[in-house]
Amino acid sequence: MIVQENLGNGIIRTYSNAGFKVHGGMPEGDYDVAYDPEDAHREYTETNIPVDEPPPPEPGFRELSRVKLYRKFKSMGIWEQVKAWMQSQEGVWEEWEYSTTLDENNDLVMGAKAALKSEFGLTDDQIETIVSESTAD
Repeated sequence: MIVQENLGNGIIRTYSNAGFKVHGGMPEGDYDVAYDPEDAHREYTETNIPVDEPPPPEPGFRELSRVKLYRKFKSMGIWEQVKAWMQSQEGVWEEWEYSTTLDENNDLVMGAKAALKSEFGLTDDQIETIVSESTAD
């Protein structure tokens, strides 16, 4: 069965509690877990494809280094686009500028993760790699 959880920060987490991938989203595809902006009202269907791993716990347990995030985006060649996105969002650039670390459950991080998926076309696995390689020491 499809489960949609409101994470309380404008992000909806969608997954199958039966252990299957969900289909839909933007870009449309098959996902173990989908994170979308609440106002996107995206719909998903359950596939018969088993997930690679069970759904991850709710985000919020990792602290991210702003410097490591910057370096990762730079190495991927998307820093200028990510920067432009942050500058277009009210209050986001200021928070980025004046933070040294960011909690993974922070509104800026959750919004950026949704944008990396919906606007930059990154997969959940690519986003998880960015996050895991950017944890603060």
